[in-house]
Amino acid sequence: MQNTVVFDFDGTLVADDTGLSFYRWLLSRSPWRRILVLAATPALLPLLSASTSRLFAVNMVCYLASAFKRESLFTLRASFIKEHFRDDVGVFRAGIEELEQHQREGRQVLIISGSPQWLLHGVLKHLGLNDCVLIATQCRLTGTGLILREHCFSEKKVAMARRRGFDPKHWLIGYSDSTADLPMLEQCQTRVVVNPSARKQRIFSSHFGTTLHIRRWH
Repeated sequence: MQNTVVFDFDGTLVADDTGLSFYRWLLSRSPWRRILVLAATPALLPLLSASTSRLFAVNMVCYLASAFKRESLFTLRASFIKEHFRDDVGVFRAGIEELEQHQREGRQVLIISGSPQWLLHGVLKHLGLNDCVLIATQCRLTGTGLILREHCFSEKKVAMARRRGFDPKHWLIGYSDSTADLPMLEQCQTRVVVNPSARKQRIFSSHFGTTLHIRRWH
């Protein structure tokens, strides 16, 4: 029986990339960290273009942004969430309501995201989404900073869900805004695309035809 509904998070339930916004927020609090990241950028850009070195490059930026803070990362997470989602700014409330309607109808909800799982645990609690299963980018909290271990992106979203014991054959509906989520959406019986540009809508339509539905959430 297909009774599971799958949601992307960034761009689907909220407007921004939550992980990127968090690191930008950390850098905005420290001019010298911004200088370090800018200085490292020319060396890191080539690494970002290759799948074998992308995680290393991302982790360099993450480490420069988060390491050796006076405040704990948990305190910083709470401060970021309170500021970034103040008065529900950037939250697609219509999307949250549709998710909650699925729950009321007895469906299991998976949120599968490329943002750090450690960060999204706090965000989902803030948004009141306590009954969802979260599968997201895996992190390691060290004594000095936050390091990403496995990026939950594209095909890895399906692979990581399988490792958690979820069978994509039971995925009834999938929601996303990103063409990188085509592998995830291909597993779903019905596909819902959120706020697509004209170019993205053409790509999604060419893949899914009449099984595609559009939501315009603001």
